Amino acid sequence: QGVIYMMHGVAIEFYPTLWSLVMLSDEQSAMEGWFRGFGFAVFYIGLFYLFAGFADNTQFAAVSVFMRCVAVPILFGSLGIRGYIPIGMAVYFTMADPLFAVITFIVYQRAVADSGKQASFLLDVFSRPGGRYPVTSRSTLGTWTLLQGVIYMM
Repeated sequence: QGVIYMMHGVAIEFYPTLWSLVMLSDEQSAMEGWFRGFGFAVFYIGLFYLFAGFADNTQFAAVSVFMRCVAVPILFGSLGIRGYIPIGMAVYFTMADPLFAVITFIVYQRAVADSGKQASFLLDVFSRPGGRYPVTSRSTLGTWTLLQGVIYMM
C-alpha cells in the first residue's frame, strides 16, 4: 500500500495533467499549487505505510483501517460536494481508500488470528486494555506524539 500511495502522490505532484486525462480532475484544478501539494501529502502518507510495513506494525494497520473507513469518506465527500476539490478526485479517494482499508482489515484479521489472543478490533485500534496493544503507561514519546497529532488536527 505504501508504494501505491507513493506512486499516486508522485503522479499528482509531478504529472497533474494525468488526472485530467483520466477525467478525475479538470485541467485548471490539476495545474494549481494546492493540487501538487496534495500530491506531496499522498506521497508522504505512503511513506508512513512503507515504514509501518518495514516494522511489521500491525497496530498501525488496524488504526489505518478505522481512519480510512471513517475519516476519508467524510473528508473527501464533503470537500467534493462543496466544490473545494474536483468531484472526480473526491469520488476516487472516497472509494479507493476504504477499499484498500477493507483489504488491509482482511489481511490484519488473518495475521492476528495466529496470535491466539482473542481481542476486539476497536480495542486494538484504541490501545485499550483487553486489546492486543494496551498502553498501560504512556511514555514521554507517546505523550509528545499525541500532542503533535492534536496540533496537526488544529
